[in-house]
Amino acid sequence: MQTNHEATKLILSQLTDLIDIGQVEISTNNTDYLGLPSGSDYVLLEKQHHIGFEVFRDEIRVDFFDDHTHFGRNYDFDENASMEEYVSQAVACLQRIFTQTLVKMETFRGYKQIIKYEWFFLCPDGRKESIAGVMYAHLFSFRNPFKKKICLQSNWRYHKESGTFVPICDDTVSVHSYDWNIMIEIRFANGSYSYCLQQYQFDEETCALYWKPIYTSGASFYDTEKNALCHAKEIAKQYRTDKI
Repeated sequence: MQTNHEATKLILSQLTDLIDIGQVEISTNNTDYLGLPSGSDYVLLEKQHHIGFEVFRDEIRVDFFDDHTHFGRNYDFDENASMEEYVSQAVACLQRIFTQTLVKMETFRGYKQIIKYEWFFLCPDGRKESIAGVMYAHLFSFRNPFKKKICLQSNWRYHKESGTFVPICDDTVSVHSYDWNIMIEIRFANGSYSYCLQQYQFDEETCALYWKPIYTSGASFYDTEKNALCHAKEIAKQYRTDKI
């Protein structure tokens, strides 16, 4: 295996239980945005959904679907952090990508013009932990203020047998933004509708943004999606930021 950086081999050695390392593609003749040699190693782990990572001298970038995240000196507040630490962080991120459910939240004007999107890890306790933060689109294009803002959610998980990521169908019917940090999920199961409130929070210890479920007392079920949403909005009022 020919690589420019030893970190590339270290990362791959810790992914052998998750993917077939023999099928990955490694490129060492990469260029930067100016077309100049970057001296990096680019490793493509899953081609269809652009899952991979690129190792530079003092930085590692992890790519997934249409987004990416960085581990390196330009993105770390710790001046004493070493490349070994960035390797550990990148490995942890890639392991989660291949073992946890990935959630994409998209916000549109109407159903065509995308405003923003964000990718999350779906944690076992129901939290949605942001992977790389919000990505904005069409910042300078005309937006029709009369078009309804729509939030859509899609879930993805790695299917080891086929070697690719597949969409997962869950019971979420619709997603609604109530406040800048409150999200309402309407779900349908066993012939009735229910809701789940999620609140956007920041973990100072891990410096991670995530949506945390707001556990309300008891469980309520409704005959229509509209009734479930109306009741959810009433409950969400007490969590609005302008009331803090």
